[in-house]
Amino acid sequence: MDLDTLFDAAMAGDAAAVAELEIEADRLHRYEETILHLQSEKGNTERVKFILRKFAHKNLLAKLSRYKHTALHLAIYEGQTEVAEVLIDAAHHLLPPSDDNDNLVTSFQAFLRQGDKDMDT
Repeated sequence: MDLDTLFDAAMAGDAAAVAELEIEADRLHRYEETILHLQSEKGNTERVKFILRKFAHKNLLAKLSRYKHTALHLAIYEGQTEVAEVLIDAAHHLLPPSDDNDNLVTSFQAFLRQGDKDMDT
């Protein structure tokens, strides 16, 4: 099943699709980007909201790519202002870091001020 079909099914309430999408949420893509990074960059607001709601326990919002990009960096770089608003709102509820991953931004202010590899914010 392609990612578009998977999202459509999961967002329609298909439990098997949600489970498959959760596995996809653990996968890192080409530049160590999560599905939240990818959907934010594309401006898929409803998918971003779904990911943040369904997979909040994965703390994808706080994950940094290989280039230290958050999903917010990618949304802003692509002019996805609606997605950026959703991400900023969600950042108010960042989860504390887990012991197994120190590559996270864990507070609202740190999230907003996070520079990428070139220290661009």
